[in-house]
Amino acid sequence: MLSKRVSVYASVAALALLVAGCSSARVVSVPPSRPTTLRHATTTTTQQPAIVNGIPLRRLAELVRTPAATWGEPHPFNIRVAVGSDRAANALMGRDGMTYNFGETARAYVVALDGHFSCDPPRCLTSDMGIQGPSEGLTPPPTTTTTPSAVPVSTMLLTFDPKTLQEVGGFRVVDHEVDMSKLGHVYSLDGYR
Repeated sequence: MLSKRVSVYASVAALALLVAGCSSARVVSVPPSRPTTLRHATTTTTQQPAIVNGIPLRRLAELVRTPAATWGEPHPFNIRVAVGSDRAANALMGRDGMTYNFGETARAYVVALDGHFSCDPPRCLTSDMGIQGPSEGLTPPPTTTTTPSAVPVSTMLLTFDPKTLQEVGGFRVVDHEVDMSKLGHVYSLDGYR
């Protein structure tokens, strides 16, 4: 009986030494997983999930390209989305004590994108792409025919109905940074090119 206990203790001790030896082995760090990249003959595309937490990120990234291009920015950057409302998007326009408390309170996707936005008539004024909202305190971005890099960086805000993905509320371009974190979790759309 004593020999069985010694044998069991010896087995446990050997197992402990084996585990200890394995735990002191060199740890190889694995880089965080990245989206896979597919290479085609002339283009590179990144495979990102189309929908994350019910938000159609890929589709929203596609929808904001046309308004950005209409305002002279074919390559917007720092594109991000959060769940809010049209009223919440208007509130993000406020600065230096100014507030814009108007618009629908229904749930909407609020998308912000940065770029060198400029209104070059008649392209941006022939549609409903003008700045909407109260006229006091809002000035449209400069009308210019200079190169995009000569136009200062501004932020475009768009809101989309979550059911139809149609634009709702006002179209906005502001010349200050917009803190989307006020709406909650912010998702980047920059990977959807």
